[in-house]
Amino acid sequence: MYESIFTSTQLKTNLREVKAAADKGIVYITENGVVEYLFMSLDIYNSEVERIQAEARWEVSAGNVIRWASDEFARGEFDEVANGVYRTRTFTESLARPDIPAPAPSEATAIEYFSKSAGIGLDVSDLLERARPFGGRVFKLYYDGADIIYERRDNTGEILLCGLVPSVDQFKALVREGR
Repeated sequence: MYESIFTSTQLKTNLREVKAAADKGIVYITENGVVEYLFMSLDIYNSEVERIQAEARWEVSAGNVIRWASDEFARGEFDEVANGVYRTRTFTESLARPDIPAPAPSEATAIEYFSKSAGIGLDVSDLLERARPFGGRVFKLYYDGADIIYERRDNTGEILLCGLVPSVDQFKALVREGR
């Protein structure tokens, strides 16, 4: 995690070296062997703020589609579209969202991905709320500028297709544009 670490004494005596490291990334300054301060260039700071904003917007969007899909699942409003693969209206409607970069995957393509391999995505369960009626861990699968958000039950391998959200990179572009 800590790529550039300097002591507070080095900050005073080797300022040029510390500043050069701060132009490339975050510099961690220690006092008595413990990281106490961060030092970075304004460009690095701005890119970190942009990254944090984009990730927060992604988490809200992904959390929304999970919540909406979970509510539909709890009400019995879902279809089994392949053996052990379920979809909700939220998933189907998200394929046509205007903020999803074209071309969004077709529903048939997404269903084909998941019916062949239930474990293909990246686990993001820790980032999103845990109370879900489907009872699975949350995963994402990147597809041309969008993330397909789904839940997977470990014990059965069943999949609930929740929806698509713009990828973090898409949100970074929005942050840069000031939207």
